[in-house]
Amino acid sequence: MHKLELFIKALILAMAEYMVEKRVISTSLIEKVIETPDTRRNKVKTFNDENDIMDKLKILISSILTGDVIPTSDIMISIEIILTEKQNFIKLIEKYVFKKSPEPTIKLVKEEIRRELKRNDAKTMLSFALSRILKPNTDVDKILDETGDVLSGIKEMKGLVDVSLVDEVDFDNRDSVKAANDKAKELVSGGKSFITGWSAINTMTQGGPRRGEFVTVSALRHNYKSSLIKSMFIQMLRLNKAVPTDTTKRPMFVFISLEEEVDNIMFFFYAYLKFSIESIEIADNEQKNLNTDEMTDYVMKHCLENGFSIRIYRFIPELFGFSKLFSVIEKLERQGFEVQGTFLDYVKKMSREGCNRNGPSGTDLLELFSRLRGYFSSKNILFITPHQLNTQANALIRTGLPAEEFVKHIADKNYYADSAQLGQEIDLELFLHKGKINKQMVLYVSRGKHRLPTNIPEEDKLTILKFTSKVAPIPEESEVHDVTITSTTINDEFDF
Repeated sequence: MHKLELFIKALILAMAEYMVEKRVISTSLIEKVIETPDTRRNKVKTFNDENDIMDKLKILISSILTGDVIPTSDIMISIEIILTEKQNFIKLIEKYVFKKSPEPTIKLVKEEIRRELKRNDAKTMLSFALSRILKPNTDVDKILDETGDVLSGIKEMKGLVDVSLVDEVDFDNRDSVKAANDKAKELVSGGKSFITGWSAINTMTQGGPRRGEFVTVSALRHNYKSSLIKSMFIQMLRLNKAVPTDTTKRPMFVFISLEEEVDNIMFFFYAYLKFSIESIEIADNEQKNLNTDEMTDYVMKHCLENGFSIRIYRFIPELFGFSKLFSVIEKLERQGFEVQGTFLDYVKKMSREGCNRNGPSGTDLLELFSRLRGYFSSKNILFITPHQLNTQANALIRTGLPAEEFVKHIADKNYYADSAQLGQEIDLELFLHKGKINKQMVLYVSRGKHRLPTNIPEEDKLTILKFTSKVAPIPEESEVHDVTITSTTINDEFDF
């Protein structure tokens, strides 16, 4: 596509999005067009000095991107001045944007031009990658990895892949219908679930959290949210066999932190395993005295024994949005892994770039949850994240509501911080609160919503886990560690 034509298309896209969305949402794509160096610069000027035209268009487009309110009539005057000798382009802009076309038409134009610019961007990136590959002493694998997303984007634009399609049943094909029924049976039976180290939590989740589920572990501040998901991460690796859906892939679990350093996460894993397996308590202040070789070998031995590959990442939250997360998963897939579980601590800290900020408070977080749930569900990946409860939930505790009643109460309400609507995007809700029973520190765990076609008794939706050590994490159940108190035994054994 001619460079000037690209500029015109970028201008139309900016204006169309502004008219429909009241903001420009393709800023990054448009900036790539107007910032790309033109190879014709410093050569013989083209007829009517197109370089000068593009410089002026760039200023106009930039003013729209920065949110400057410019009357439509003023924009049209600027365009007519800039494109004096380019009447065909003026007519194109008038046709698509300025003649009060109905909104559906503008939306279609917007999407078509956006696809055109994406396609052009992909071609540019592929050309650049090809030129690098042809150079001597080139790391071809690295370049192919970097351009993998571009290739996926081209396939999508050609219609070979519909990323919005999650499932399909063809009633003209018996095998297709049977596959859907098999999937429903598997969902109910827990065929693709991951058991945890606590039987009561396995019961309340009907066999453990499943692949494709979006799970939240919610509580007030300092109530074991992050520690619980780190414990569940280790338990799922230790207590489940790695079984790939695609036998050419290697099953993998991913842990992503946006606030805790990786060395602290590794220490938690080590302390958890030492206490669960050997009943050896390791306090936080002992971390600096540990033998790192022994610690490394111990964690690797017990985490890798069932065949899972593992990746642990730490990202700067302000620079880590949903597109970056998706690219991490897709990069691992291209490397030959089948990601089956992703734990992210935690979503609330992620960048909201690309999410709708127009609307009530929390609209962008709700959209972020929606995007994540849709993505991980479509890829059949278990996704678990902690989340904080709001000040209204905190007020319940201040009024003296007992911990057990508190976790039961909030399980049926939307006490999520930042957006009370988050519950509509969650498949499985777990709620936590620490308390004491006869001076014994415990963790109350209740289950809220669970999107499954089968129900469980109300008494199975609550359990209590005992902190059997003052310094070590809550261990998994074993002959040595009796940590679970079911709701049916609470009233028999403890005096409130």
